[in-house]
Amino acid sequence: MTFTWITTIAAALLFSVVVSAPFVLGTVFQVPRYRFEITSVSSISGKAKIFYDLGKGFNDTDSAQASVRGPAGRGQGEMALS
Repeated sequence: MTFTWITTIAAALLFSVVVSAPFVLGTVFQVPRYRFEITSVSSISGKAKIFYDLGKGFNDTDSAQASVRGPAGRGQGEMALS
């Protein structure tokens, strides 16, 4: 083994770590995102609201809501859960 060969391998290793770091660390530190989808049929318009418990009990702060269409027929709503 020559010094040049070891230097080349070390440079390639360093380059691969630098290039892959944003992809690996981006998924490790990213906050998971959840969403709730609902399809409904209703005779009146209104809002659908979902409550979830993050360890502090069910409360209005930990909730999400979406509009529901009325007589026009079927409605779809998407609620982001954080």
